[in-house]
Amino acid sequence: VFSGLPGMLLQRPYSLDVSAPLLRTQAFIDGRWVSAASTFPVLDPATGEEIAKVSDCGTKEAQDAVNAAYKAFHLWKSHTGK
Repeated sequence: VFSGLPGMLLQRPYSLDVSAPLLRTQAFIDGRWVSAASTFPVLDPATGEEIAKVSDCGTKEAQDAVNAAYKAFHLWKSHTGK
């Protein structure tokens, strides 16, 4: 219990338990999941525990993502919000 929070127990309102098909650790680029050459760990800031290892994208993946976004913009720019 922290000062300023009398008698209040701090609890997480969410769970980090995710079924395997829902947890994606690759980058989503141009409508597909892409693996990078390396990965890095994502840590839970509250506990320091590793949640997952995700793709550590580099210059090529960044350029592919920018190109995909540019292409998508030109396909969608004439559509209204409705």
